[in-house]
Amino acid sequence: MLGDGSNLPISHIGSVSLPTSNTSFHLQDVLCVPKMQKKLISIALFCITNNVSIELFPHCFHVKDLQTRDILLQGGIKDGVYEWPVATSSTPPILAFSAVKTTMSIWHQRLGHPASTILKHIMSVNHLNFSSQKNFCCNACLSNKSHKLPFSVSTLLTTRPLQVVFSDV
Repeated sequence: MLGDGSNLPISHIGSVSLPTSNTSFHLQDVLCVPKMQKKLISIALFCITNNVSIELFPHCFHVKDLQTRDILLQGGIKDGVYEWPVATSSTPPILAFSAVKTTMSIWHQRLGHPASTILKHIMSVNHLNFSSQKNFCCNACLSNKSHKLPFSVSTLLTTRPLQVVFSDV
């Protein structure tokens, strides 16, 4: 919810790793809001999750280890907002979510092999994106729906008739 009371839709929830030159910070329950202009971090959750403190100064901020008080990261200000330092070319870019769409077949497996009508309902209700795939065949589902395996053809032949002997004991 924004300050004016309006809401923005959340498209994904996930986690992200924020690598730096000497450590990596983690964020959980990250909300992906495509219409947001800026990326925001909850300072309280960031500090709790990473066991750090943050000191804010007029022109910069420091992220410090809670036990050693060592500065782990230093950032600046841009347009009146504290800005997380951008990764350099030697460190990989920060990626919170992947733009690759998962196939319907993979969602079918991840969700425990539901029937296609149930799968389509789950996908639409939860706004799960998937790459277009006309029909897929799940070998596990086909095998499990089979009630009886066929008998194999026998190659054993007998040349003499079976004899049954009864005895009096």
